[in-house]
Amino acid sequence: MQFGLASAQTVRDKWNRFIDHIKRYSHFVDQYKAVAGSSPDPGLSYVNWGIDLAEQGEFEAAIDKFRQAAAISPDKPNAFTNWGVALAKLGRYDEAAEQFKRALEIDPDCTNSLVMWGAVLIEQGDMRGAGALYQRAINTNPSDPEPFVNWGIALARLGQYEQAIHHFKSAIALFSYQPHVYFLWGAVLAEMEKYEEAIDKFKVTVKHMPKHPEAYYFWSLVLNRLGRHEEALEKSKQALALVQDNPEVHLNMGDALANLGHYESAIDNYRHAAHLNPQLADAYLSWGIALCKLKQYGEAMAHFEKALDLDPTVIQAHYAWGVALNETKRYAEALPHLTIVHEVYPDHLDNLINLGLAHIHTGHPAEGLVKLKAAEKHDPFHPQVQFLLGTYYLSNNEAGKAKQHLQRALEFRPDFTEAGINLALALCDTDDTQEAIRTIRPYIRSHPDAPDVNFFYATILRHHGDTKEAMARFKRVLELKPDYHEATLSLMSLYLETDRLDEARAMLTQLEALAQQTDPSITPAARFALAEVYRLWIETCQAQGKAEDDPALADVADRLARLNQPPPPKPTDPPPDA
Repeated sequence: MQFGLASAQTVRDKWNRFIDHIKRYSHFVDQYKAVAGSSPDPGLSYVNWGIDLAEQGEFEAAIDKFRQAAAISPDKPNAFTNWGVALAKLGRYDEAAEQFKRALEIDPDCTNSLVMWGAVLIEQGDMRGAGALYQRAINTNPSDPEPFVNWGIALARLGQYEQAIHHFKSAIALFSYQPHVYFLWGAVLAEMEKYEEAIDKFKVTVKHMPKHPEAYYFWSLVLNRLGRHEEALEKSKQALALVQDNPEVHLNMGDALANLGHYESAIDNYRHAAHLNPQLADAYLSWGIALCKLKQYGEAMAHFEKALDLDPTVIQAHYAWGVALNETKRYAEALPHLTIVHEVYPDHLDNLINLGLAHIHTGHPAEGLVKLKAAEKHDPFHPQVQFLLGTYYLSNNEAGKAKQHLQRALEFRPDFTEAGINLALALCDTDDTQEAIRTIRPYIRSHPDAPDVNFFYATILRHHGDTKEAMARFKRVLELKPDYHEATLSLMSLYLETDRLDEARAMLTQLEALAQQTDPSITPAARFALAEVYRLWIETCQAQGKAEDDPALADVADRLARLNQPPPPKPTDPPPDA
């Protein structure tokens, strides 16, 4: 099952942070000094004082200065415009709009007020109103690039990427030295999956503004999408050198490292990102995925839970959690998480696969088949889908259908070992044991010490009638894995069928000794396994026509009866003295 940090099937891809970055991108602070102007104005000192405070993030204090400037010079728009900008930075959009209106009442052609008001309307979701203000600003001052830039941002947030790029081009045509516009243009191209073109724009950005961390940040994201992970890591390092305390940059650095398989180092970055911003749900999500790669599923699930506590809309956390539960065979617990993903993204291929598995393993094979068929319809050339359909039909005793799907899986992925082994089993079920042996032998050569491969090979040899070689292979399985119960039963069955009672008795004695070593009172698992061997012995002897008083049969029947007796009660401590 695919479970990658940068999978194209990611439910909530980190790349979609682009929209959030566009949303947060603002010229509010950049515009302060431009708005202030240089004309002699008694209130100008208060405007500049407010600007300095705002640049330090002290917006409430800045508002006081703008209010004083407006009282001193009520006929000047600068104080009202900056006042509105500071209010907008605090999220007080309605109040901000009122200040922009006051500025425009003083000067209807105040381009900066039009642009800033448009930005406020974007934050309030009024894209149409924002567009009208930008157009008015353009008509007022056709040589000012800022209305084009802000309008482009608004269009990008609406998903109208071509129109957004048109406005960015218009801004650059008016004034070519605008690194931040090239950055925005590149980000939009990246969202359109025009990655190489996006990289060109990021190169222009850093050429003119070498200390532009977001350009390196997005450049790294694009390189990760192109599979150029070493280059992505380098760009992440460049971004990190510029903004060491930015959690998003640490998060991206972690992803770059994870894509290269450096999971421990990736986790260090995710941990630091979460430390810098404890509310960053994606840091916990990626951290959990990296832990899954290290097979630390319990800790990983705790991180997925934390991500969802912080942001219930992080659907990928449900997906990753569901996959982790599937990997640990907790299919019933996986179902609710994978179902949530399916409700939001019904065509998500990897989720369909995992959801199908969870249904099959929780006693809902028909529903599981529906999901796997949906996955096949989505991608008929996916080897994992064909493999799972093949194993489904094989377990359902439909060897013919199983064979077709397993052959397709191998056609699409010739090195798919599990598909090859299951194809051999399907061929065996159709009584084509010669072809089954030919199919499985390459896997025996490539996996000589794999217990499962040896067991399936032995099973096929047994069906083919090669009892001697089958026995040797079952013995090999038990050498590799002494507690391989199915191999124990198969070998015991062969001993009994071929009347090798001495070898069968020796094996039985060994099994009984092993059971007693596990726990003197015999654990429930050991008791069950031993009982199965006893029953197999009895059934085989009965099938061979042996009488009930036959020593070979009577002795084992007596052992089974003793095994089934309840264990003696444990001695209890004497009651304390009165």
